[in-house]
Amino acid sequence: MGFLNTGFIKAAIDFILLHNDNYNFEVLREKMNSLEQQIMNVEKILQKYVSNLESNLLK
Repeated sequence: MGFLNTGFIKAAIDFILLHNDNYNFEVLREKMNSLEQQIMNVEKILQKYVSNLESNLLK
């Protein structure tokens, strides 16, 4: 790590890196939650289409 030689103490650098990792984790978690919701919405739409298709085929 090149910034270890900038005068910052290791504890400060560790804190910054941990904070950055936590931020990245939170962003990824929010994106995953959003994707899960989108997948559930697509599943509902597909179920409606399949149901409509089945009912049309039975006519």
